[in-house]
Amino acid sequence: MNIKMRTIFSFVIVVCVILALNLTISHAQDSSRWGLPSGAEARLGKGIINAIAYSADGSRLAVGTTAGIWIYDAETGEERSLLGAHTGVVSSIAYSRDGKMLASAHNPYGSSKNTEQYVALWDTATSTLIKKLSHKRRGYTVPIRSVAFSPDGTRIAVGDNQGGLLWNVATGTLISTLDHNKAISSVTFSPDGRTIAGGHDGIRNAPLVLWDGATGALKKYLHPTDRGIRNVAYSPDGTILACATTDGRVILWDVAASLPIDTFVVFEGNTSNVVAYSPDGKTIAVGAARKVSIWDAATGRRIHSLTGHIGYRINSIAYSPDSRTVATGGDDGTVRFWNVSTGALRHMITGHSNRVNAVAYSPDGNTLAIGGAYSVNTVGLWDVPTRTFRDSLEIDTTDFGWSYVISLAYSPDGSTIAGGNHQDTYLWDAATHKIRHRLEWSYRSLGLTYSPDGSAIAGGTASRTVALSPDGTKLVTPGGGLSGDTVANLSDVATGTIVKSFTFTALTSGDALIVWDVATRRIIDKLTRAPEDSKVTSLFYDIAYSP
Repeated sequence: MNIKMRTIFSFVIVVCVILALNLTISHAQDSSRWGLPSGAEARLGKGIINAIAYSADGSRLAVGTTAGIWIYDAETGEERSLLGAHTGVVSSIAYSRDGKMLASAHNPYGSSKNTEQYVALWDTATSTLIKKLSHKRRGYTVPIRSVAFSPDGTRIAVGDNQGGLLWNVATGTLISTLDHNKAISSVTFSPDGRTIAGGHDGIRNAPLVLWDGATGALKKYLHPTDRGIRNVAYSPDGTILACATTDGRVILWDVAASLPIDTFVVFEGNTSNVVAYSPDGKTIAVGAARKVSIWDAATGRRIHSLTGHIGYRINSIAYSPDSRTVATGGDDGTVRFWNVSTGALRHMITGHSNRVNAVAYSPDGNTLAIGGAYSVNTVGLWDVPTRTFRDSLEIDTTDFGWSYVISLAYSPDGSTIAGGNHQDTYLWDAATHKIRHRLEWSYRSLGLTYSPDGSAIAGGTASRTVALSPDGTKLVTPGGGLSGDTVANLSDVATGTIVKSFTFTALTSGDALIVWDVATRRIIDKLTRAPEDSKVTSLFYDIAYSP
């Protein structure tokens, strides 16, 4: 090869490398913009985790959230795609055994005759929507709790709030209704596809229901417990059903003999949310409030307690096809991958959010504080330019064991962040993220805000906000008072002590947004709702001054 040819060849290689790097970088950066609603610029976080599922070959992990379905590389945790056709909370997902399809179900925000609800079928190779199976009962939408493919991939079973349905995958037609007339929280096919098992957690003495896997006809009721059944899972050979109960137990049930084999207590007095059999049948993973445990399926002995999740509950568990890894998702916003043999954490996926209650920009606009619930990252700090998670604010949970924030505010100079819930106000140092002061107040809370010149404070009953004075030296919060009083406390930010308290005179607004003249304290205007609009509450939930 001559010098000229070598130069051209080297140039082509360099260009290809640059293009590849640019594609990789843009791919990573663009994931926060995938599937956005019209007018939105970016997404911070990826929604609340509700369901996870391994692909048939173990190379992908699907995570169902309030934002859609994220597809990850199971080995590296890298985002691959976002399936975003759902308009509500993704409640359940399932891969077909051959890995070619993914089924997902969602619960819409509010139910009405006109709310579209469906099971979505996705092509996993192209990440495209194949079809929707419309889901309505007597003309009304019914929340879907669980979906499952038959082993041969020809049918889908759906558990909903009135029982269940059985669908033909190829034609999209309904085969039959799974009679029960009660909410079914979990459905699963037996490994041979001949039986569908369903459990529900709504009432005591809730039976385990068995239907014919081909026709949907009712086979029998089993009664493994006098409590509700939150989740069910077949052993790989189909001889045993594991039932996770609402009183924190897992019951192993002999399917042929219709008798219990073993019972082990996972979490005394609480709920076992999810249960999964390993594909090799050797272990059982159970998720409950704040913990995951792995049990020996033969002896019923606890092997490992996996305590990495700090959230309020574990929502989903999935074994890898080789049984070596179990993936867990919880309210702490993480998906964690555990070594089944050792119980060690292999790696985790972050960036999913807990429930968002409050947001506040820093004065320079570079940081967004997001307040949520039941998570180690109760207040998360996000870098606005890069849309990446930066850190979380320290929370003291010694008094009540869990935490949540319902209001947030930055001081004008950006040095202090204030946040509160129904019990306390926190003042954090914005640089170190440590707690400066913790102020207590009563359960009754107010909507509070300073006027721009700092000379007045306005408050509305039953809201959830705190406010800093324009110079950042004073904090106004809901405060305690006699029964029937509407009280706010004014505290010194530097010392954390209450300077004075105020009693407000409550003024009701009715079904309108009210504009007041501050000087005369008279109503200037009422912005009433149109008949087709949502009703404005008669309680004040937020207020704001004109500049």
